[in-house]
Amino acid sequence: EILGLFGLVGAGRSELLKIIFGADPMTAGSIELDGKAVNIMKPKDAIQQGIVLCPEDRKKEG
Repeated sequence: EILGLFGLVGAGRSELLKIIFGADPMTAGSIELDGKAVNIMKPKDAIQQGIVLCPEDRKKEG
């Protein structure tokens, strides 16, 4: 399954996706996958859960 996220400029799309992927720290809240809480602290954890991120600027952000 491929999902996308959209919103106005400055709405926090990139920041949210980086948190879900484990590239930025989460300061509050939780992430659930298929109704179960998951603990994603780094990108490796997200990948193990089947979550990947294709950044806006792949040259700058990998």
